[in-house]
Amino acid sequence: MADRKTYQYQNDTKKIQIIRIPNAIETFLERVVFPGQKLFFEAFPEDILEIRSSAIATAIILAHNPCASLDT
Repeated sequence: MADRKTYQYQNDTKKIQIIRIPNAIETFLERVVFPGQKLFFEAFPEDILEIRSSAIATAIILAHNPCASLDT
């Protein structure tokens, strides 16, 4: 298993998003990311980042990205 690395995610939309790593190897991650906000977090390359955006009373999963595919 590779070591944890620092990754960044930026919300380039005009909607609030929630990012999470639901099956993180060591630590669970869930954060609110506002429009234009950049967030740095630590994760293993094998962890999958889930990006959600909310509509009226419904959360829509927009993407599942391997953390290794994000900018470091």
